[in-house]
Amino acid sequence: MRRLFKTVEIGLLLFAVSFSKQMIAQNTTDSIDLFIKQKMVQSNIPGLQLAIIRNGKIDKLKNYGFASLEHFRSPQ
Repeated sequence: MRRLFKTVEIGLLLFAVSFSKQMIAQNTTDSIDLFIKQKMVQSNIPGLQLAIIRNGKIDKLKNYGFASLEHFRSPQ
């Protein structure tokens, strides 16, 4: 059982390290962020996850919206 936990810990660590550069670089707002946020408001979408892959590499990986639907106000 400990071996399984150790394997999972190593896997999570490798995942975090491999995507850390992309996540740090994505803290800035760009035209894609503005477009997505505008469409979310227009279409009444509370949240989504976006992945843009170019030439087999992750170019953008980002979450938009609310973590809890309690804070989402649907236009009525």
